[in-house]
Amino acid sequence: MKSLETRLHEWKFVIFFIILLSSSHIFAENLSSKVSFTGCACAGARYSALGKAVETLVDDVYAIYWNPAGLCGLSEKWIIKDNGNKGNIEEEDLIIFSEDERSNFFFQIGLSAAKLDNERESGFAGIAFNMLSGVIGIGLYYIQTKENEISTSDGNLDSNSDALGSTGYISIAWELGLYSFGFSIKGLHQEIGDIQYYGGGLDAGCVAEVIPFIKFGFVVQDIGTCIKTKKHYEEVNNSYDLVYPVLKFNASFTSDAYDLIFAIGGIKKIEGRYELHIGIQYNFISHLSIYFGVNDTTLSTGFTYKHQNIAISYAFFSDINDFSYNNILSATYLFN
Repeated sequence: MKSLETRLHEWKFVIFFIILLSSSHIFAENLSSKVSFTGCACAGARYSALGKAVETLVDDVYAIYWNPAGLCGLSEKWIIKDNGNKGNIEEEDLIIFSEDERSNFFFQIGLSAAKLDNERESGFAGIAFNMLSGVIGIGLYYIQTKENEISTSDGNLDSNSDALGSTGYISIAWELGLYSFGFSIKGLHQEIGDIQYYGGGLDAGCVAEVIPFIKFGFVVQDIGTCIKTKKHYEEVNNSYDLVYPVLKFNASFTSDAYDLIFAIGGIKKIEGRYELHIGIQYNFISHLSIYFGVNDTTLSTGFTYKHQNIAISYAFFSDINDFSYNNILSATYLFN
């Protein structure tokens, strides 16, 4: 068991981490609609099905998008494969594994594709592997809109333009006792008709397993994120656009038998908007999990089928902005 002094030291680090990230909005000047495509949340069907209440639940390659600290969950997946059942894992197993510097190499690949209403398509591809006493992830997210009403930076609508947005991620996560911390550096690119934008930013998150079966998570997206036109265009604003960060909080509760998980979370956008997210996961049998979610005012559902190292997931959800109906399919494979 850890001493009280050790736990207090870890909590001081967590509190400092949260205060540092929360203060990042001081440096933002205005809200950019040009990077809103990154919040479509179509990376991994499981997480869309859970109503986006996932900051503490994400434990695979899709953590690159949702919460980089969740990449540490791949370490636990490695232990589960050897033990055969998560219920057989003791806290000592996790500590021993973390102190073993992950000498046994593993990596996971993930692919996700979504067909969205209103002539939109979205996808995510990523890999994650252990290195540098942590877990590293590399991913690419994209979304395409065809001949739809698209807002330019000056607020005008261009209904004849296609749009393509993409984000590249490089993430790394480490464990500190029962706490996980992760960071993602990301590059942004967007095309609206003939106009191109480029930019970059940072995401950061942490997950704390305060007591067994209860976790808390905190994520800040778009820290110092800015975007600018590739060159000078007469019809749009060509200045740097610094984006307000988005704050996400989440708590999850797992039953003793690991067959039922309840998660609740919220998003605080600095300009004043709030969202409530609720997710429920029920492990119907050892190879099948079903999900239900509430994303603020819309509902979602889905399932995952697992066989050995492969997991295939499907989700059906409604968009919070236009209440359109969307479908997403994803798959992961863990090599070790």
